[in-house]
Amino acid sequence: MNHEFSVAKWLRLGMLAIQAGIAVGSLMATGRSEQWLGLYGVLVLVLASVSLWLKRASDRRYQCAEKYRRLLFFSKSNDEEIPAHQLAVIIADYKDADRSITLSEEEYYDSQELPGYRRMLENLQESTFYSRKLASSSAAVFQFVSVVGFGISFVYLLLAALRATPGAASVENLRHAAEISTKLIAFAALGSYFDLWSNFATLERTSDRVYDDASAALLKVNAEDVELAKDSLRLVSTYDCALAASAPIPTVVWLFHRTALQKGWSAIKAKRVNTTTQSRFRTGV
Repeated sequence: MNHEFSVAKWLRLGMLAIQAGIAVGSLMATGRSEQWLGLYGVLVLVLASVSLWLKRASDRRYQCAEKYRRLLFFSKSNDEEIPAHQLAVIIADYKDADRSITLSEEEYYDSQELPGYRRMLENLQESTFYSRKLASSSAAVFQFVSVVGFGISFVYLLLAALRATPGAASVENLRHAAEISTKLIAFAALGSYFDLWSNFATLERTSDRVYDDASAALLKVNAEDVELAKDSLRLVSTYDCALAASAPIPTVVWLFHRTALQKGWSAIKAKRVNTTTQSRFRTGV
């Protein structure tokens, strides 16, 4: 699973790098000859095709990792083996999946609760604790890039439009129109950054809400299994939908927050383990 997430991130990074290059090239097209603009247009079509392929490949890897993460989540929550037929499909459909699955067995979800819905809620609380902060920072990064890129592109587009002189020769105005068209490409290239900003912002809001709801559900000490089942399955479904619509968290964001997040979660886990131990001592479990 880690392998699939890592590959998905690198493919996505390649896509974003190409689109950033397209945007910069479009803005630097001022004063170029018609021949250069024509060649650049062809290059943009080629790079856009490569970018689309990278995005689809990244999405496929991400979906593979997410599929296994969901299986691992329910496996850890219920203390059951992942169904053989589902594991076989992942290994058969995705190259290197068997290696990544082997490496991922013990790296996710460390609830010490008894198997069941309460453990599922604790595992969900752990997931959303990390996601809410990482998604927030990722959204801030892509918001900054999107807003700055949009502002620069707008200024270049405005300057190109102002250079078109009314009453000038039609050939000269056509040249300015070509320059304006290349500036518009920059706006299209920035679309993926706006999309990622929106996706991560949505994941942040959903993770934050699910974290609060899961934490509140865990405080219901005398809750019936039916009530816990409703809470856990509803929250897991909501969180899974948000993850499916998002993209992999950038590695640099994870590295920047890793120490603080791990320290915070260790504090929560220590308090949770003490509470669980006392509860089992009282009930004799």
